[in-house]
Amino acid sequence: MESKKILIGHFRVGKTDGVSLEISKRKKMLEKMGHEVYLLSGPRQVGADFVIDELEVDEPRIAKLRENTITKFEDYEDEEEMKKELYTIHDSIKKQLREIFEKNNFDVIYIHNMLSLAIHIPATMALVQLIKELKIPCVAINHDFYWEGDIRTNPTFPFVKELIEKYFVPKLPNVMHGTINTLNHKKLLEERKIKAVVNYDVFDFSQDPWVKDGYNSDFREEFGIKKNDLVVLQATRIVPNKTIEFAVELVKELKKIRKEYEGKKLYNGKVFDKNSDIVFLLAGYAEDSRIWYRENLKELCRKNNINAKFIADRVAHERGEVNGKKIYSLWDTYVFSDIVTFPSIWEGWGNQYIEAVFAKKPVFVFKYPVFVKDIQPEGYKVITLGEEYQKPEQEQGFCKIPDYRILNAAREAMNILFSADVYEHITEMNYIVGEKFHSYDVLKDYLQETLDWADSINESN
Repeated sequence: MESKKILIGHFRVGKTDGVSLEISKRKKMLEKMGHEVYLLSGPRQVGADFVIDELEVDEPRIAKLRENTITKFEDYEDEEEMKKELYTIHDSIKKQLREIFEKNNFDVIYIHNMLSLAIHIPATMALVQLIKELKIPCVAINHDFYWEGDIRTNPTFPFVKELIEKYFVPKLPNVMHGTINTLNHKKLLEERKIKAVVNYDVFDFSQDPWVKDGYNSDFREEFGIKKNDLVVLQATRIVPNKTIEFAVELVKELKKIRKEYEGKKLYNGKVFDKNSDIVFLLAGYAEDSRIWYRENLKELCRKNNINAKFIADRVAHERGEVNGKKIYSLWDTYVFSDIVTFPSIWEGWGNQYIEAVFAKKPVFVFKYPVFVKDIQPEGYKVITLGEEYQKPEQEQGFCKIPDYRILNAAREAMNILFSADVYEHITEMNYIVGEKFHSYDVLKDYLQETLDWADSINESN
């Protein structure tokens, strides 16, 4: 097959959020397949070839428009002023996109979430208009949709509702839609008559294991973690749908029962003694619009005397240096953790889950809908937090799950952590399952299918 010129676009690239990580995997695989791949994003990026400043969703002007279009109208004089601003931004983005598309003549473009998540209406309008006008084959990888998850879409005016209905998840002959779970595949088919391709998140199981090495050997010392401390890792971004408050409750319970295990050997041969601490390590960053959630979590940890370390400013997708400070990769955080929390009530799939599987760490999991439908049936052994929860009683409050779930999960975790045989059995079994269903071979087949489809569209044009 001849080499193709390919563009992958998203609001951000090169970060540690799930979408950025999936883009990185696809870029590497497409390049391995012999293609030329370029990245498009807003300014909060690492490695983008094309940058459009107005694509940043948390830039004040864009954030203001988003909040007033899909949450609450309060910052413009009237509907017309907001509409004028929307179209001004749209015109600027469309002009820049047109220049990029026409100069480069891409064979196919892969767009992540920008056609399905209504957090930047003018950007989506511009993209869809150009895709339709220029007849570019577009593969829309829809990780999340505007009707689900953390960011709810409540149009503030009829014209906003009309724009969302017209431009989001567009049914066009030169757009192939993809979902990362079967729940949304079913919804698109039943409600929109769109037959999407399902492609679950994947991971490179052929790479070398993540280990302690010359670069990361100072990790514990750098963050004040002692040799015999027990480290509980939360690797996701810090946003409300990750319900990290459940993880805080878990760490709180682990601290309560720790005395029963003092003096005993952990799975790795280290002795957990009275001087050992249980450290809660949070590697992900908070979105600008969700800083309140991170601060609330910090206060919750403080109240419960939990040794929580928020280290997002020292963690990136890849190792490096920023402002003279050493930056560790996201993978380094797994090397120095003992167990991983993944307590989300909603995920499109679950990047950090499969990362923990590859890292051979036991995982606490709240059974969110996609986990129950698509992941659990594959055969993993997890420490479950159940699938029932109470929504917050007040705005910017915390969700709750039954106390017995926390008690049982904490006890099960300690029994795993203090048994080398059990720890190894669970993590090795999960690794085998993950490799079977989510290796790069799966991704390669999917990408080839999309490229063949793009060829058929280009031939018909």
